[in-house]
Amino acid sequence: MAGLTYRNPEHRDADRVAMRSLHTALNAGDRALRLDECGAYVITGKSGRIYSCGPIAAENGWQILLEYQTSMAQTHARKRLAFCPKTVTGNGLHLDHLPDAAEAAAIRKALGIRKRHPAPSHGFQPKAVISGTIGSSAAKPESGLSQ
Repeated sequence: MAGLTYRNPEHRDADRVAMRSLHTALNAGDRALRLDECGAYVITGKSGRIYSCGPIAAENGWQILLEYQTSMAQTHARKRLAFCPKTVTGNGLHLDHLPDAAEAAAIRKALGIRKRHPAPSHGFQPKAVISGTIGSSAAKPESGLSQ
């Protein structure tokens, strides 16, 4: 990783906090937030990425980069994200606030980001244990076997 991504450790920490707050607001899966090849924090999906627009993302916002194979798919994704204006360069969209639930769902869908699924509060149990089918097969003697 290159060490030139952030000017100082305070900028890196501020970016991490801002990206985690956006990650939480999007209700994105755990693997969506990561470091890219340059060492910058990024939220990745199958069809795009989100970067912060500076060391203080709460003030500067985030840049959404769409990565579709066809221009038609890109156009439809931009229409879904109509609440995000185009950036000055035109190659991305600008998000200047933390999204609400509807906006977060639109962003997740447009970028192909998996939604976080809450862990069950009671712990993991296989479906067969819950329905009681495991014990029922053990009670029946199998034919053809000598005892």
